[in-house]
Amino acid sequence: MRCGLTCLNTGASVPLKEVQNIALIGASLVHVDSNLQYVNETNTPIEANFTFPLDTGSAVYRFEAEVNGRLLIAECQEKQQARDTYQQAVNTGHTAVLLEEHQDTDDVFVCRIGNLPPFQKAILKICYVSELPHDPSGALRFTLPTVLNPRYGVEHNTGPVNNRTEVVCINPGSYVMSLDITVQSQQKILSIVSEKDQLKLSPTNSDHMWKVTVQFGAGTKVDHDVTIMINYEDMHQPQAIVERGLKGQDKGLLNMDVLMLSFYPKFDLKLATTVGEFIFIVDRSGSMAGSRIASARDTLLLMIKSLPVGCFFNLYGFGDTFQVLFQRDSSSSVEYTEENMLFAIDHVQRLEADMGGTQIMKPIEHMYSKPCLPGHPRQVILLTDGDVWNVGEVLSLVRRNNNTTRMFSVGIGEGASTALVKGLARAGKGRAEFVKGNDRLQTKVVSLLKSAVQPVVTNVQVDLELPPEVTGAIIPQECPSIFSGEELIIYGVLNGSMTLDTIYGNIVLRGHVENQSFEHKLTFEGHHQDQQLDTSLPVHRLSAKALIRELQEEEMGNDKPDNKDKILLASTAANVISKYSSFVGVDKQSKVALPEQSYLQMAERVCQGYFGAGHGYFGAAPGGRQHHFAFGGGMGRPPGGMFGASFGGAPASGGFGSSGQFGVQSGGMFGSKPIGFGSSTASGSFGSSNGFAGQGQSGGMFGAKPMGFGGSAAFGCSRDTPPQFGAQPQPQQGVFGSGVNMFGAKPATEPAPFGAAAFDTFGSGGSQQSNVFGSQPSSGMFGAKLVEPVVLTGRAKLIVLQGFEGSWILNSDFASFLGTTCEALQQVAPTQNYTVWATCLALAWLHMKESPNKEEWVMIENKALLWLKQQGISDEEVKQVFSTAQSVMFGL
Repeated sequence: MRCGLTCLNTGASVPLKEVQNIALIGASLVHVDSNLQYVNETNTPIEANFTFPLDTGSAVYRFEAEVNGRLLIAECQEKQQARDTYQQAVNTGHTAVLLEEHQDTDDVFVCRIGNLPPFQKAILKICYVSELPHDPSGALRFTLPTVLNPRYGVEHNTGPVNNRTEVVCINPGSYVMSLDITVQSQQKILSIVSEKDQLKLSPTNSDHMWKVTVQFGAGTKVDHDVTIMINYEDMHQPQAIVERGLKGQDKGLLNMDVLMLSFYPKFDLKLATTVGEFIFIVDRSGSMAGSRIASARDTLLLMIKSLPVGCFFNLYGFGDTFQVLFQRDSSSSVEYTEENMLFAIDHVQRLEADMGGTQIMKPIEHMYSKPCLPGHPRQVILLTDGDVWNVGEVLSLVRRNNNTTRMFSVGIGEGASTALVKGLARAGKGRAEFVKGNDRLQTKVVSLLKSAVQPVVTNVQVDLELPPEVTGAIIPQECPSIFSGEELIIYGVLNGSMTLDTIYGNIVLRGHVENQSFEHKLTFEGHHQDQQLDTSLPVHRLSAKALIRELQEEEMGNDKPDNKDKILLASTAANVISKYSSFVGVDKQSKVALPEQSYLQMAERVCQGYFGAGHGYFGAAPGGRQHHFAFGGGMGRPPGGMFGASFGGAPASGGFGSSGQFGVQSGGMFGSKPIGFGSSTASGSFGSSNGFAGQGQSGGMFGAKPMGFGGSAAFGCSRDTPPQFGAQPQPQQGVFGSGVNMFGAKPATEPAPFGAAAFDTFGSGGSQQSNVFGSQPSSGMFGAKLVEPVVLTGRAKLIVLQGFEGSWILNSDFASFLGTTCEALQQVAPTQNYTVWATCLALAWLHMKESPNKEEWVMIENKALLWLKQQGISDEEVKQVFSTAQSVMFGL
């Protein structure tokens, strides 16, 4: 599948000539008009697919096509009805458009244009609104999607070779692109910046409004999403946007007054907690190679060292398969001890992006299959740059387990799936972050870890205090998860307020955290005279999108209610798409001369698309009370082996391409040698010589040497035959056919679990002791090639030198890091407690060298401060030692 417009019959791209984007940013939302101009340069009418990405939270409320001077405006219909309307129009020669969400993910949209005349241009217009997220720095982030990277791994139904589907952007750099942005706010605008693109800033007469332009000339490679960051004077001021409905018109939701409410709750929380189970799931697919996996290593080191003493933790790596750092039958994690921490750090320094594709379902399933630890709430942080098409299946699994496990997710790189990353966070009652361009992964992930160590906010309640004649409802009905210092956006729909010239009231947010109650109150007021008729109604569209999303997510739960009728009602009333609705538009005046072709065949093709209706742009003008922000302005239109010995099986084959059971005698599975699973000539079940207690000399699992799964030494076979998993023969028989150690590892001085010694489990040692699962000394986890540990420098090295409980030891490694000697540091020490002295020196180094990135190491500092407090040292003495440490650091 390709991002852009492509001909259905030939697969050729329809040339994109120009893209114009107009955006208006106000409060925590953005309204975007995108106009794309394509040309059919052939001499026959074509049917084409238009594919484009949008943020999963975007509400597309209008899609139109101008073809041959005529405008096609679509309307929202039930999906099958819309498809029938479209196909009937195309079959009779009319130009038509159909738009739907992609069947597997709601952040990709596919529009079908039928009967685009020869040598004619099509101008496609998309109007949508989105919530804007805040960065950990507090800045507001606006992203305009321009590319859809090859991130989607496996298509469910059909696809190219190996069932691998690549989604790419066509015609990169062959068109002119512009982005005109108006930023307006009640707060003073301090700065507007972009990390990759050159901005032309045009300040107005007000500090509360800026004009921004981004231009890409013909030939410029537009290979990334356009992102701008907006900094306000007061980034965390609560706001209530009042958007009045369409007075006097029966438009359902559009006829009601709607509120958009932004809270920034803050709680006085402890420095650290000693409870919790923290699981890190890291993408190690091939696309993570280079700087991404290097950044992931640094981030994991930071997180592991930041964990509180007394918690539990584990690490998963995944690609085509998955691997678990600590394998336990009874639980998913191990206690955070010094030994386990050192082992994990050694393992992380060897991580590589060497695990193939992106299959995220299996590691999550495995993690959930392990019981939770009593008294230790499970927190998961997942890092990925990829996606899978079965987003709904993954989110359903996470949602079914959100009472026991919180999920925090990070999308890495351009084109990371917003449907997956944001969906995981919503379904798992956590938070999501995205890392693009020069963003620091460490900042984003540590921000999530700080949220993960926070206790769960319970008994959340949102109340509306309204005039007696007005009633209201909150969307979503189940309040999203609340985290200290993070923005919370919810919506309110009012009934009975349309007859009032002025609507006012309060919204009260209540809840409990750490057995203490809290309350936040927000006042709002809105007037009809404050705004002109605005058919775009951005807050109405976003509230409808939030309602649709909540109803769709309910269908992922264990009970899986049928909300189709409710979803369709909300979708058609607000012209916002859902999985049950499509948008269709027909130019009944057109009559295209159709080429000779079977439209019956065309009708059988699966339609993919999505359409939104409505029009207009909005302006914002402050009014009412302090937190009021009313939108107004705007003009617009209304709304042999198995299966017959194939795959290389021998002529005489039985199940799985073999003549006997599982590969006995002849016929290999899926093209293997004439023995099961690629083993040698005399094979038993699963390619072994006499499977599961055999005594033969040959047979290996999946093409292994003659000692594979069920091979001669496995499961109680004779002692003089090779053991399982490719290990060398041992003087005496051990568990599973191994010698001294489990799983056939080489002899060690002392028996160790899984045949490893010290920290060589999972291939992390590299010494003469063997690694886990019978691998050779040069092998790594599960027999993979062992990678040498990364040489650490700078902050990463200092963090690794930090002790388990948060302190630093004054030794030669620490002194060498500071570029001096132990003796020199001891001579200037203000205390005889050299561990306290070294800890203060380390903190002083961080403050001096890494102050711009303090958000990334603040948990490291908190852990050190907690350790200092536990030593019985007064705050005043700590300040004195730290002050001396700062002086010493300036002199080094």
